[in-house]
Amino acid sequence: MPHQIMINAPAEKVYETITTTEGFKGWWTTDAKAEPQVGSIAEFGFYNRKAIFQMHMICLNQVSW
Repeated sequence: MPHQIMINAPAEKVYETITTTEGFKGWWTTDAKAEPQVGSIAEFGFYNRKAIFQMHMICLNQVSW
């Protein structure tokens, strides 16, 4: 099910925030590893890595959880 939200920020800032390790660490979890490259898989750990989420970068303007 697609989900869309509106964010009042420049597209470049949003992209950096949801595609880089530093970006994710700034708003979601400090246990994050991400690279802004098509085909990369970002990983986020919670509760001492008992819960792990992955995000796949499909293209430069689309990610999949």
